[in-house]
Amino acid sequence: MANLKQLAIDSKSELLSEQILLYVEMEMERELCMTRVLIGLCHEVTELVKAKVNLIEEVKELGGRASASDSMAYLRILHGEDMEKAKDIMKLINETQAHNRGKYAFIAKVKINLK
Repeated sequence: MANLKQLAIDSKSELLSEQILLYVEMEMERELCMTRVLIGLCHEVTELVKAKVNLIEEVKELGGRASASDSMAYLRILHGEDMEKAKDIMKLINETQAHNRGKYAFIAKVKINLK
């Protein structure tokens, strides 16, 4: 009788472990999706920054007019802000990936323990 009771406890424990593992894997998939979105945004910001750099170069070629000089200053400010945004997005991507690596290690340990 005790063996049956222990078997029931063990089977529930394994089922619970598998459910927890499934939940963690689903959460990781969701976070991976968010990481993909962030990477896409980072690429988009990078392309916009490149376009502004090209615009700055075009304005430089116009010469030393006062309005061009003011435009250059404004474009440099925008360029700096865009670079900061891109750096922030990349930092967030790196943090998310590090967090995901920790979860992958946890899942691997749980799977090994289940076997």
